[in-house]
Amino acid sequence: MKAGDQLKDELYKAEMGTVASIEVISGGQVTGLDCGPILIEIVVLDGATVAYRESSDTYDGNWKIGSIEDAIEAAKNAKDDYEMAQEEVA
Repeated sequence: MKAGDQLKDELYKAEMGTVASIEVISGGQVTGLDCGPILIEIVVLDGATVAYRESSDTYDGNWKIGSIEDAIEAAKNAKDDYEMAQEEVA
């Protein structure tokens, strides 16, 4: 995931307190209703340590502490979970 690699490089160089996000799923319409994107929000704590959580217009997950790689992996897992849920609905 090239965007993930680029973001990872930027976060490693970022100062403490820098905020970033990974868009997991774009916003749009679901069954005729507008919905916002699903994001992984990231806050750089120090060096390679970040706080991250899944977030949308209806849900804010608990903050987790981990590495930059953990946050990127959370985005991949959230996308997989979303796609699996969509298959079950269809």
